[in-house]
Amino acid sequence: MELSKIKEILKKELPLTNIKFEEPMNLHTSFKIGGIADVFITANNIEEVKKILDISKEKLLNMDFIKAIKEIKNIKFDIVYLDPPYKTDFIKTAIKELIETEVLTEETLIIAETDEEERITKQIEEFKGIEIVDKRKYGRAYVLFLKKMNGKEE
Repeated sequence: MELSKIKEILKKELPLTNIKFEEPMNLHTSFKIGGIADVFITANNIEEVKKILDISKEKLLNMDFIKAIKEIKNIKFDIVYLDPPYKTDFIKTAIKELIETEVLTEETLIIAETDEEERITKQIEEFKGIEIVDKRKYGRAYVLFLKKMNGKEE
């Protein structure tokens, strides 16, 4: 569905105070990052959430992350947040699947949280098409910010 049509429907179905267009996402994220959202909606109750999902035709996936990535293949994402259990190789596995299913663009920001910065950094560096653009430490956790490099593949 076209964005203009979605905007029109949202204005009819939800209180205007819940809808913002061309909203800077850095105003709504912990790390104060993010680009401009075409539409930013706040829901006040479960009925509004259901309406929003119905209008946007989005679906929630409650499944293993590999199955979920395969389910969403060929959809492009602005931000992917990876927060797997620590002491696993799920970040490496997820990045591999994200590359193979072609959901990343050069603009996609991948944010990965880990407590093993050195080990995970080495795993990420194995991907020739992904680069670490920033690293931050919060307590025992490291947050790595990744981008797909200009047209390069794994």
